[in-house]
Amino acid sequence: MIQFGDSGLVAKWDDFVLNNPGGTLWHSSSFLKCISNSFGYSLKLLYVEKEGEMVALLPLFSVPGLFGISNKLIGVPVSSWCGIICNSDEHESDLLKEARNWGNDLGAEYIEYRQIKKLRTNQSVKSTYVTFIFDLGEGSEVLWESMNRKTRGAIRKARKSELEVNVNNGSLDDFYNIYARRLHDLGSPAYSMDFFESLKREFGDDALITTVSKGGVIISACFSIKYKDTLYALLAGVNKRYLSLNPYSLMYWKLIEFACKEGLAKFDFGRSRIGTGSYDFKKNWGFPSTSLYYHYDLLKVAKIPALEAGSMSTKLFQFTWKMMPYPLVKKLGPGLRKYIVA
Repeated sequence: MIQFGDSGLVAKWDDFVLNNPGGTLWHSSSFLKCISNSFGYSLKLLYVEKEGEMVALLPLFSVPGLFGISNKLIGVPVSSWCGIICNSDEHESDLLKEARNWGNDLGAEYIEYRQIKKLRTNQSVKSTYVTFIFDLGEGSEVLWESMNRKTRGAIRKARKSELEVNVNNGSLDDFYNIYARRLHDLGSPAYSMDFFESLKREFGDDALITTVSKGGVIISACFSIKYKDTLYALLAGVNKRYLSLNPYSLMYWKLIEFACKEGLAKFDFGRSRIGTGSYDFKKNWGFPSTSLYYHYDLLKVAKIPALEAGSMSTKLFQFTWKMMPYPLVKKLGPGLRKYIVA
């Protein structure tokens, strides 16, 4: 297990993440540190070394249940996928065994591995999420022409509505006020301001805050991070009164243009659950999706937990949360959010 104070091992970890094609923003020690510090989760960084070189790794967080009744191991909360990256089947098996040992020692109910490629195991698998990653290699002009006509029309409408986009000129307060209110509209607690402040400190100028304004009023915002060759659009929000002006469409298009100008190879639009409004919105851009595979090692439960928005318990919670006054949910939300795995 790597501790953040062990600079030599952390350097090896980050070097492997940077140079392995499977290494993502979420695998980086900077991102993992932000989650650990902001949410208070216990973190274990599992790895395999061969001849002094790191050849496989897996970050896992111990996530508590509400009131500390239970816990589970997740790799990694907040991420779309952040599972095992390795150079051989043998190393994958070693990490799975070590993870299971830790899970059993903690009395965890299950271990969730979030993968973009299936593991070589007979564990239970859930494939309800996809991710959208746009290849930027041919430039923004080619992307525009290959884009779905409906999305191009939405962007044109936003332009005609005189919306102004600032790709990297917003403040954290600008973003958070829009983001937290949007989460309330959707019936979900928001992440804490401290989490975003931590990300901004760790990633500096590579953490972008994009805003969309109408007549000087900010109506939409997005928090994104540049890492390796990719721009990750992490979290966003919109004032629901302005949804008909398509601020999301224009904002994301401006981010894509920015990524192309920066010479980045990919734009990560983030994951969505199949059949949701978010999925339909991203699918309408006309670019291919990639299936995600969430593997579950069921240690103390008989079946995969039903945590999606469609479950009855989740619907009841969302309805209740929407009905609560915003000042109250803004105060309670971040403390509750650590128990809600997303």
